[in-house]
Amino acid sequence: MYVDDRVWCRGVDGLDSRSAAYYQQGARFAKWYQHITVMIMKASIPDRPSALTVKEAAWGLARYAAISQFLSGGQSEVEATLYLNAMNQAPNLWHVSFSYARALQNTCLKTWERRSENVKANQESLLVRAKANSLAQLEKYTGEGERLHILR
Repeated sequence: MYVDDRVWCRGVDGLDSRSAAYYQQGARFAKWYQHITVMIMKASIPDRPSALTVKEAAWGLARYAAISQFLSGGQSEVEATLYLNAMNQAPNLWHVSFSYARALQNTCLKTWERRSENVKANQESLLVRAKANSLAQLEKYTGEGERLHILR
């Protein structure tokens, strides 16, 4: 598909049925990225994405989010970190790291509450989550010592 002379891939076509099948096979999370290429036509004038390009990208991400809510919702940070640990225990062709925010951010956002007096406590909670996920990417995370809040 072309939008403003740019090539677009629609990976969401048929994703609803594929996601249902993946869920039956045990998948409980998913991730999607949208890339918009910006070409430099002249040294000083960038070829910025048009409003239509940005709208199409947003539409694709929204479709993905609507389709994949059964896969990525409801995990606690500890569950997400345990899944990351499990992914690294399986044979992989690539290194699986802690790229998804669910395993890192919830406690930090709740601790911070956009108040300056909470910055230090927030930094400490981020450090705890980062250390846990660092262990998970090394296949050494057990969740021991952390409360496991399962949201369903």
